[in-house]
Order: sequence, then C-alpha cells, then structure tokens
Amino acid sequence: MTLTIAPKDLGHDGRCDGSLEHAYCGADAVAVKLSATQPDGWSSGAPAASIAFLCDEHLADEPLAELEHAEHNGRNAQAHHDVWQALLENYPQPVYLTP
Repeated sequence: MTLTIAPKDLGHDGRCDGSLEHAYCGADAVAVKLSATQPDGWSSGAPAASIAFLCDEHLADEPLAELEHAEHNGRNAQAHHDVWQALLENYPQPVYLTP
C-alpha cells in the first residue's frame, strides 16, 4: 500500500523520526509505521502506539506497536485518521510513502 499524500500535508516535515544517540535522524522518510512508543502530548496512560515516519535505516529497528494498542489510539487520534486507517489495514507492514 502506498500513501498518495505527502507527509507535509499532515503537518510533518518528511524527515525520519528515528533517533540517533542524542538527536533525530533527519534523513528523508520513506515509510510510516505503527511504532510501540507513546504518542507525544497524550496522557501517560495512553497505550504505546503512535505513527512514526522513518528512513530505510530506522524502519527495521523501530519497535512495532501491538495491534490492540494501535486500534485504541487510532480510534482516539484527533488527527491523521487516514494514516492510522491505512496502517491498521496493512498491519503489521509499514506503509511506504510516495516521493
């Protein structure tokens, strides 16, 4: 599955969300994945599931969210519903972005 929207249309800069030792990677993102990290700005009780834009290098290293956690957070997300839906339909595979 390929998203036909650009990350910038979602308010994302299109750079990899993966981390290096003390900073974000910053390479161009090639895919979006359901990450097993808590969403930024959500309460501390939220399940560990968020969306992450990743480069080729960080795509394989990013931990995959549990399906139940992703479904819960996807229902409660206030933004990016189309991305959550695409990722849930394609679970556990990432969704590759168009250039």
